Amino acid sequence: MSPFKVIWAILLGLVEVMVALFVAGSSYSAFEGVLIGCVIVIYATLKTIGSGIAYMYIEQLIPTATFRMKMLKYIKEPGAEDEELWKEELMIASEKLSHLTTKFYISMVFNGLVYAIGLLKIFTNI
Repeated sequence: MSPFKVIWAILLGLVEVMVALFVAGSSYSAFEGVLIGCVIVIYATLKTIGSGIAYMYIEQLIPTATFRMKMLKYIKEPGAEDEELWKEELMIASEKLSHLTTKFYISMVFNGLVYAIGLLKIFTNI
């Protein structure tokens, strides 16, 4: 994975945390603070769920390709014995998984920070 993509993911996470801090600090009353904290928590929860579902989908690429390879060999499909084709497909899947695993963990760290900001805002205004 390119170091620029990692740096970009970290910068986006930092911007997200700064926006959450800015929004959390923009309330004038306790009710607004609790409401803004709830909105921040909902945002962080939805983003975490979306990232988790996307990661689970990508994580299934390698087992799916392996299963398809075994099934095509089992039913003796023409061209199923081509090892180079399967190696290339498995390499593409592992590269996607490697790239997205790093982005997933970076995203989860910053989602956790945004979630903590929202919870802190709720509990300080109750």
